[in-house]
Amino acid sequence: MQHLLPEEPRPTPVEYAAPLVVFVGLLGIVAVGLGIVTAAPVSDPLTLAVGAAVVFAAAYCSVRMTGGVDSVWTASVFVHLALTFTFGPPGAIVGAVAQGVATGARMKTGWFRAIFNTANYFLTDISAWLVFSTLLRLNHGVLWGACSATAAAVVECTVNTSLLSAVITLASRGKASGWMVFKRSMSSLILYNVGYGWAAYGAVLLHQVAGTVGFTTTLLPIILLQGFLVLLARRIKAQEKEREEHTQEREALLQQAIDASDAERKRIASDLHDGVVQRLAGLALSLAARGSAKVADPQLLEAADTLRSSVTDLRTLMIEIAPPDLAESGVDGALRKLLEPLPARGIEVEFDSAEETHLSADKTSLVFRVAQEAIRNVVNHSQATKVIAKLRFVDGMVTLQVDDNGKGFSTADRSRRREEGHVGLHLLNNAVEASSGRLSLTSEPGHGTSLMLQLPC
Repeated sequence: MQHLLPEEPRPTPVEYAAPLVVFVGLLGIVAVGLGIVTAAPVSDPLTLAVGAAVVFAAAYCSVRMTGGVDSVWTASVFVHLALTFTFGPPGAIVGAVAQGVATGARMKTGWFRAIFNTANYFLTDISAWLVFSTLLRLNHGVLWGACSATAAAVVECTVNTSLLSAVITLASRGKASGWMVFKRSMSSLILYNVGYGWAAYGAVLLHQVAGTVGFTTTLLPIILLQGFLVLLARRIKAQEKEREEHTQEREALLQQAIDASDAERKRIASDLHDGVVQRLAGLALSLAARGSAKVADPQLLEAADTLRSSVTDLRTLMIEIAPPDLAESGVDGALRKLLEPLPARGIEVEFDSAEETHLSADKTSLVFRVAQEAIRNVVNHSQATKVIAKLRFVDGMVTLQVDDNGKGFSTADRSRRREEGHVGLHLLNNAVEASSGRLSLTSEPGHGTSLMLQLPC
């Protein structure tokens, strides 16, 4: 049967703070004491056994819908109330123990949570029984009984939510607001519990008329409802898994595209270095040598200077399209090399870098590519005279900020450039988001541009 149920993650380990242990211990002691005091013979053990079996099955097939202490979705509360209204304290004892055992077995809650859950179930059921039985002694009639069951269901929900809110507050060491948990839980559960109260009173009436058969008849819709909950949870889990697999596949394809782009950049840079750059550098030396002969040739010397300048530009371009060995130089060294050519273009550079923290190779490359794209935009489009770059490693986060004093741009300018095919930052933003980072760009016409990258180390 286990493979038919949606998978449930193991709960987080319990931090045994003294207030939490004392609170749960006192609940357990009170529950055991009340169980001993209120225990009584049962006239219809068969019906009680059927109810216990349904509670166990419904609790074992419960599904976790939210986080928290034993926060599960199950229709067993109705059966609890039906057993309690029909049999009194023995019904509460059987229902609490059956649900505590089933929840512990299914959710792997551990002994500490099992003690709290079982005590909570029993105390809430006993509270409901006290209200229901007291009100029935005051008056008779079906309508009065239904109203009594409704009041008992409200008390059951209130006590259960109060105990859960208290233990959540203690378990979180005060970080979670017990009052907020109580209000949220009551608002979402109260209507269900009122309905459970009415239906539980119907089970009492049918048991009085038809015994075990009548009581069991009221449980069939609950069994069907629980089956629906399980199917719904399985579908939700399957959709979440499919969405996660799709996201992972998208990230893998994006990384493959980035890796392929990096490989192509390195190949082009290597071809330039080993071919064109070497030949041009040799030609510049040859022209300079001939131009400096006994009879100087100004044209050859000018051509040599032009070639040397072209070689310098090509080497700058090679650094842009294929950065230096990032593993060897690190982000700091690579960024300094990236900023080196800017003063020659009349752009003042200010670089502020903190002590570098180890980054994985893919994140190192991503930081460099973002800086590269930012500086390329400064050189080609901003008309800036100053660039300020800052690199920080704080609290497990690397932050890169590149500011310029250029002409800036408007949102409309950015949209127009994207339509023209300038999508470098847009593609980088996808890569940053895939690495759980954030890339932001702010600019105003006449007030420069600021780009900030935040990426987990």
